Amino acid sequence: MKSFINFFTLILLGVVFAIFLGTGGETEETGKTDKAYAVGDGGVGYIVKTSFMAFEEESYDEMISYLANDNQQAIQGMLDSGRAIILDEREKVSVVNFGYVKSFVEVSSYGVRGYVPTDAIKDKIEDDI
Repeated sequence: MKSFINFFTLILLGVVFAIFLGTGGETEETGKTDKAYAVGDGGVGYIVKTSFMAFEEESYDEMISYLANDNQQAIQGMLDSGRAIILDEREKVSVVNFGYVKSFVEVSSYGVRGYVPTDAIKDKIEDDI
């Protein structure tokens, strides 16, 4: 009798696990996945929050310093000189080189490449989920 209970428990756990895997991370009511994820090298993603993009790595580091110190005049100077641009939310990008802090991306709508904060790039827009 004890082996039957163990067998039944094992089968029940297997069914629950199979149901969990079968959902594929989708919610029942929408059929959409629960979460947006980071995008690696060669992947396509979206800017999920308005962000600055610098065309050179040194300019990116300089821009982050200005942002940390709330130096709006220096940030505006970078924008005016063409060393950086603002990317709007929902802008589609291709990740050329993924980094944990900053990633090198190509913005197809502008035909340019530059550095953006990695946390600003996701595989989908969260409010579309």
